[in-house]
Amino acid sequence: MQFSLIIFALAISTLLGLVIIPSIMIISKKKNLYDSTNVRKIHNGKISRLGGVSFFPNSLITLSITLAITFWLSQDGLISIPTHTDTAHFYIEFLLICASMSILFLVGLADDLVGVRYRIKFIFQIVSCILIMTAGVRITDFCGFLGLYSIPTWLGIGLSFFVIIFLTNSINLIDGVDGLASGLAIISLLAFLFVFTKGGLIYYSECCAALLGTLAIFWSYNTFGDSAKGKKIFMGDSGSLSLGFILSFLLIKLDQNVGSPKNPLGYEDMVLAASTLLVPVFDALRVAGLRVLNRRNPFLPDKNHIHHRLNRAGLGKMYAMICVIIFDIFFVALNYALAIFLNVTWILLIDVLAWTLSPATSLRSRILPITACASRATSSSPRPPKNPPSPATTKSTPSKTLKTPKTQETSETQERPPSNHPPDHGCHQLFSDTKTRKTSSSNIHQATLATSPSATLADNLHIRRLCN
Repeated sequence: MQFSLIIFALAISTLLGLVIIPSIMIISKKKNLYDSTNVRKIHNGKISRLGGVSFFPNSLITLSITLAITFWLSQDGLISIPTHTDTAHFYIEFLLICASMSILFLVGLADDLVGVRYRIKFIFQIVSCILIMTAGVRITDFCGFLGLYSIPTWLGIGLSFFVIIFLTNSINLIDGVDGLASGLAIISLLAFLFVFTKGGLIYYSECCAALLGTLAIFWSYNTFGDSAKGKKIFMGDSGSLSLGFILSFLLIKLDQNVGSPKNPLGYEDMVLAASTLLVPVFDALRVAGLRVLNRRNPFLPDKNHIHHRLNRAGLGKMYAMICVIIFDIFFVALNYALAIFLNVTWILLIDVLAWTLSPATSLRSRILPITACASRATSSSPRPPKNPPSPATTKSTPSKTLKTPKTQETSETQERPPSNHPPDHGCHQLFSDTKTRKTSSSNIHQATLATSPSATLADNLHIRRLCN
């Protein structure tokens, strides 16, 4: 019967996702609520970033219905709740986590619509952490890391505070390629669903199923949707913040009193579930470390995440997403196998070594600023001649410069050495002749642009300033 309730929650969540996510795309098209493009973003076309709007409401509706049915069946004796399950305490956690996620959901939605500074988001994340920890949600066990098991309350509260905020932002940061953040979250929810069901913690299993169905529908639209037909959608901050927060909550609940009568799961189960989150955590740590080493604000964006580096290596968005997910599955399989023979300390050291030695995640890399795309585009354009022609030469043949641009451009391109100065493309040649001075401003622009068909936008703007 418990398995049937999990299937029921999964079915309701999937059905709501099939109804609400297409509706969000229709509303976004009518109200023109699309994601803006900039240097850091690699998508084309008009795509809504409100897919995460469906995560929290769908999960709340599904979980409320499933918990009500579970309570009714347990009262009638049709289902038996394990004795180690504290139903009253779970409902307190449920109410407080709904309040916490409501705050993050609204902040993320505001960021998707009008934009919110990272300091404001950080403040509301702190408020959400305080709310959820008032229900007693905190880390209680180190699972043998550094030889430690049970830890003091004050240390557990501090670590829980850090884990919730850091993991919430890690999921937000890795959401840079279609299907990546949602794909990693699906793997994590499947692992949590497995271990919670194995331990008889039915309420938390239903939490995983309530989010898993909607997330699977979103992943299909986000990965395989066609933006030209309006069938593609992003999760936005309203989705990534909600996902990171619920995953951090499930991780801490799995660790809380692990191995005790209240939580009969073992340390290998903790290793299995936690391993699914290593890729976003390691990527966030590496990027933040590189920003600090390069004396940059660790909270400001760049293009040095693992998916950005795979894109620069020549992989498309789809292949980059597949590679990162395979990397994540590799960590899960490796750690679950090592948990039989090694303790958590050695497993984590092996994971750090594997991550550091990977070519896509090596720390030996220079930070790539967000203007890298623009600099690469200008670096591929032809360079100006080192020694421009003299005015005397220009006076003798002013008309040839305008009539035969292709021949001159070809010969000049072959002899142009690299230069850091902006190209002028011979604009002074046009002004050296009396007839050219009398030419209208528009004809000057057309003639100058015609002499350099391969000029970049920055070059043309420079020409226009000279000609004006």
